Amino acid sequence: MNSIENKNRLFIISFISFIILYFSVVFTFFQGYSSIISAIFILTIALISYIIYDFKIFEFSTLNKKIIKLVAVGLLIYFSVIYLLGIFTGYGRDVFSSDFFSILKNSIMPFISVLCLEFFRYNYVSNNKDNKSTIYFMTFLIIIFDLILNIYRFDITAKNIFIYITVTMLPIVIKNIMLTYLTKKVGYYPCIVYVIPLCLYTYICTYKPMLGNYLTSICNIVLPSLIFIYSYRYINNFDKDKKNISIVRLVIDIVLIIFFTIVIGLISGFFKYYLIGVEKSTISGINKGDAIMINQKVSYEDYHIDDIVAYKENNKIVIEKITKVENGKIYVTKEIDQDKKETYKEISKESVLGKYVDFRIGKIAYPTIWFKNLVGGDLNE
Repeated sequence: MNSIENKNRLFIISFISFIILYFSVVFTFFQGYSSIISAIFILTIALISYIIYDFKIFEFSTLNKKIIKLVAVGLLIYFSVIYLLGIFTGYGRDVFSSDFFSILKNSIMPFISVLCLEFFRYNYVSNNKDNKSTIYFMTFLIIIFDLILNIYRFDITAKNIFIYITVTMLPIVIKNIMLTYLTKKVGYYPCIVYVIPLCLYTYICTYKPMLGNYLTSICNIVLPSLIFIYSYRYINNFDKDKKNISIVRLVIDIVLIIFFTIVIGLISGFFKYYLIGVEKSTISGINKGDAIMINQKVSYEDYHIDDIVAYKENNKIVIEKITKVENGKIYVTKEIDQDKKETYKEISKESVLGKYVDFRIGKIAYPTIWFKNLVGGDLNE
């Protein structure tokens, strides 16, 4: 193996062969040993890469230290945010972290895997810096490898596939793009700082916030995305005049972060006001596909005639005007017969979502409704 192309070919064939073997044999017959098998494979690959590649020691430069600090701050903000969100969503005890030996047993193989994977990534990228295509292709193979480490059995339904794509696949894809970029630009130290806390957190922390699919997906996509964006900015401005990193850009970033935080909060339902998509409406001016704002903190006993209420019926969000309040219960008009006699339908306390507060964005909720109908239910269950 004299040429770098032959060395690269060895690792490409190894990853492709392992991925095929994993899906055809390991995942089917030896799933209980999958973490051990994966750890042995990537450990072997990392050792071979050290032997046959020229290992390039990456010194701690000023740029390196700055990016490590950026990654550390990103992780600190990430853990702070998810545990603050846990105040609203609740916390659950993790079976992985019941005692020291359980932690050690469950974490040792994933720990070896993530550590060796970053070591291999660095060896491969540092020896192919002038060959972008092979770096892109190896990053793709690493993404597939990372995905098989996080694959699980589930019923093949549109809903489960969508959840797997958003909660597992997208964060892994973005994470690996970010790690390959950092590896190419500043070495493996920032990548190690990133992957180890996230790996150990899974097994060490006894109580974790129960964020649900939606918030888990958002947090795990935002973290690597922001680290990538800010690393890219800093690296590209490192050798330039520091004035290029302007106060205006900082202000814009803060405004955007605040804006998206509020939007995420509104559509997550953790605030007093909740932005929802209408699937059925009898109110003039409000149509299917509109996004409306509701006050979800209004007590059931405080609804009155002519209030506009949003509620769930047959897994659809309906908005109607209250036409009757009697004995502590609220009703809407079901139908009016030829004699103009009204038949009422009771809206139970459990089905009420909130009171409309006269804020509407037309047609913007159509994609959400389409996805909901496609996958057949609440994606955040």
